[in-house]
Amino acid sequence: MRAKTTILVFLLFFLNACTNRMEKELIGKWKGVELLEEGEPLAIDPAEIQFEFFPKNDYSFSSTLNYREAGQYRVQTDYLFTTDTTRAEGAEKIVRILQLEADTLVLEMKDQEKTRELKLLRTH
Repeated sequence: MRAKTTILVFLLFFLNACTNRMEKELIGKWKGVELLEEGEPLAIDPAEIQFEFFPKNDYSFSSTLNYREAGQYRVQTDYLFTTDTTRAEGAEKIVRILQLEADTLVLEMKDQEKTRELKLLRTH
């Protein structure tokens, strides 16, 4: 029983450390460079899609058609959770982080049963 508890505590500590590392690596400005739906490019300018993540888990997002949102974010394992606090309905959105490196962020999201991948590069 003691070994199981030790292993569980270690796993929880490890997952928390990975989450904190990912949250820290997200901090900065990101600009879209590629947007694919089911592996095919969408006919929009991905550079219009931008995120900025701040140290206290705040974010801002802008996209096509002057869409904007801002609010709180958190990372849990390889998922990014965002909650737009600028709107009353402010539902939580969840996307999967496929890649997070010093200069590259790739997110996977579902849109009406179709899979989209958004590749962003760090701008600052």
